[in-house]
Amino acid sequence: MADKGQIVSVLYDEPTPRPCIPITGAIGGPSPDGSSVLAHVYLEYGTIPAREEHEMDAEGQVDLTKGSRISRGNVTRLVQATLSMSPEVAIRLGAWLEQHGRGAIEHRKRNQP
Repeated sequence: MADKGQIVSVLYDEPTPRPCIPITGAIGGPSPDGSSVLAHVYLEYGTIPAREEHEMDAEGQVDLTKGSRISRGNVTRLVQATLSMSPEVAIRLGAWLEQHGRGAIEHRKRNQP
């Protein structure tokens, strides 16, 4: 067992390239046996059409303002990654995110013109 007051050095190793993953939300929850928490983090945006069809006139011109679109829904949630962690880590991470999220909001308020 470590002695009280002993220094522990932590090294952060960074893979190259290190991905920066933009996210707007997450879906998931506890695993069936409760041993872990899964968070499927996603980027949400308005869905683009699956396909568009436009008629060509006799001169070979296409009016892109006319035609039809085949839609795939209104919103797309692109899953960027899946995070798997113990319940204890999920609680600590949630508290850390909340603390820093609130700090960022306060910082933004102070710096608004």
